[in-house]
Amino acid sequence: MDSYNNFVVILAGLPFILSTLSSILHEPLRQRIGINYSFQGLSKSEAESYIRNKLYSAGGSENIFDEGALIYIVDSAKGKPRVIDLIMTNALLVASMNQVHQLLTMRFNYALI
Repeated sequence: MDSYNNFVVILAGLPFILSTLSSILHEPLRQRIGINYSFQGLSKSEAESYIRNKLYSAGGSENIFDEGALIYIVDSAKGKPRVIDLIMTNALLVASMNQVHQLLTMRFNYALI
């Protein structure tokens, strides 16, 4: 009866799903998992490319953030794209409200709310 794949299930969730599946109770299910992937976050270079690509896609200039601001975003977000987006959005909102055309490192304490 186990010789055919009758259906495919994709499990997606937070990291605690791995610990849940490692219990003896879920052993039969864990044995049937063909691929397991755990996202560890973006590297610093990937995060910087991600930021530049987001700015380019939005029609913005790469010069909106100075080099120190980029490093600040990458270090604060710890490789998490959603956190990068949140920091960038907050920083751009603060810049817009203050009519600032370039975000320098010193202004980022307002973006991390």
